[in-house]
Amino acid sequence: MVLNLLINRIIIVLCLVSTVARFALDSFLPSLPSIGAAFDISSEETQLTITVYLAGFGCSQLLYGPLSDRFGRKKILIAGFIIFIAGSLFSAAADSVAILLLGRLIAGIGCGAAGVINRAIARDQYTGATFAKVWSYTTTTLVITLIIA
Repeated sequence: MVLNLLINRIIIVLCLVSTVARFALDSFLPSLPSIGAAFDISSEETQLTITVYLAGFGCSQLLYGPLSDRFGRKKILIAGFIIFIAGSLFSAAADSVAILLLGRLIAGIGCGAAGVINRAIARDQYTGATFAKVWSYTTTTLVITLIIA
């Protein structure tokens, strides 16, 4: 019973961690026209906020994997979330496009932790068919999150 509860907690955490980065991106999309109007910029310039976020997200994963191997998954994941929250707050307080882009870059860098550490945690805990089953839960949760976002 206790082991089953622990396994379910790990799966729930993996599902939540897996969805954070995508939810942060997809829930941002409807605001693009308002951002363009607020900063008086073109739609191409507005879409740069997505590109910058994804660049930070993708590149930072190269660092988070080795860092989480060295210092532990939990510490690095929490640090990533703190960076993400700081970048999001920075973006929310932006009074220029440059500040907004910097904030989005920082948020993407922070979310990169969720993008790579969730799979590392799953690999640490599960193997074979059990890993495939657990990973299918996280993928299903991700799809549901994308629909909601």
